[in-house]
Amino acid sequence: MHIVMTQFAPPCDHGVSEEEYLRYDDWFAKLRRHLAKSHRVTFLSQTKQKSLIRIPWEGYEALFFPIDNPNEKQKAGIRYHSAALLDWFEQEKPDVLHVIGSQSAMGLQLLESPAAGVKILWERNHTTPQTLAWPGWKHAQRYLHCTQESAELAAAEVPRERLDVVPMVSDPSKFHPMEDVARAYDILSVGKLTGRKQFNVVRDLALAENLRWLHVGGFVKGPPYPRWKDLFYSRQMRALGLAGPIKSAHGCATGVVSHDQMPRIYNQARLLVHPSNNEGASRAMLEALGSGMPVVANRQGAPWVQPEFGIVLDDLASFRPTVAKLLADPDRLNAMGRAGREWVQHHCAPERLFETIDALHAQLGLTF
Repeated sequence: MHIVMTQFAPPCDHGVSEEEYLRYDDWFAKLRRHLAKSHRVTFLSQTKQKSLIRIPWEGYEALFFPIDNPNEKQKAGIRYHSAALLDWFEQEKPDVLHVIGSQSAMGLQLLESPAAGVKILWERNHTTPQTLAWPGWKHAQRYLHCTQESAELAAAEVPRERLDVVPMVSDPSKFHPMEDVARAYDILSVGKLTGRKQFNVVRDLALAENLRWLHVGGFVKGPPYPRWKDLFYSRQMRALGLAGPIKSAHGCATGVVSHDQMPRIYNQARLLVHPSNNEGASRAMLEALGSGMPVVANRQGAPWVQPEFGIVLDDLASFRPTVAKLLADPDRLNAMGRAGREWVQHHCAPERLFETIDALHAQLGLTF
């Protein structure tokens, strides 16, 4: 059986090379590797390089097709197009297609194409009216969601027999407490500096409460940094290697590190603060929990968080007093950290996802 899996926000949009992207062992990478043990698996993505990049990787083949409109300003690869990718797909006629994430132009074209036998769409974020307005789900035999809450919202438009909930996945053997790493920061935030992440809330509470704050995923500008430091950490200076990966001032540090460094990053702070209003299964929260770190999150972005290991809030104004109160209670903080790790170990093992997808393939008649 030939299985095609996609990711249409290309590595270049994440500031990494194609090979570095493949090295990031997230749950979709684990699933590709699992399926490749029994089937032919091809991973499709895009690149701003001018020619096809072909990389054999852990039992499957990764193909990065050149983007036809690389200079078009857009968000997360949504409107990128690649005629060569579409031609390849229609010639190959794979038995099953997994489109990871909605809203992309290429994802819609593949779902609309008659070339694939069975089409499965994964919704990576929480369902919204905009999500359901995208026509891609109408062409998929199954529409997968990371949480029951997201699937229930999708049921307003999508027949329930086409909806499934898949287990969230983390790797507690990789993301775990480390006794040799000091938790030098009070709070941690992780992610690209996009509007929906609402990291301004984290900065504001860190400054107001005089907290030691570490952010990984982008270089914050403005307070607590002086103007000269913002200028020094410009994109040009970083490209020349003159500015390092972390910008620090007044007990706060922000910047970008490699995926390999993230297990230690999660052990450098006491609490993850995640005010994003649309997540689904946040890798940052799952990895933090596996590392023994409790979370404070926005209910819109993390309805699945349990009170044993986290706090979900309905309004942004509640973040500051909630974080301050939790940090002042180290016994509660430690107990929540232990409970979070136990929850991840029990609920988020990769094997649960593998069993779910294998069973789904069998249910859809994909048993050869």
